[in-house]
Amino acid sequence: MLDIIIEILGWIAMVLVLFAFYLNTSQIISSSSNVFLVLNILSGLFMAINSGYHSAYPSMSANLIWLIIAAVSLLKIKKWKYDRKTLERNN
Repeated sequence: MLDIIIEILGWIAMVLVLFAFYLNTSQIISSSSNVFLVLNILSGLFMAINSGYHSAYPSMSANLIWLIIAAVSLLKIKKWKYDRKTLERNN
């Protein structure tokens, strides 16, 4: 049963990253949008789990780094929006 779950996560990851890429290249969303970054976080996580389970450590590492980059970007954008709103309220 665990094998099936891991494989499903891998396929979901592939769909998520391709969907994010499609939305971005079609100019439906920007690469700094919450949707794009969350899709990349989830796909990186799911692919890292799948890769680690299959002992594909280079792929697992790349996907963990992918996840971290997307998460840090999302946090920076959230902080920038929060700081901007705070600044506007104080003026």
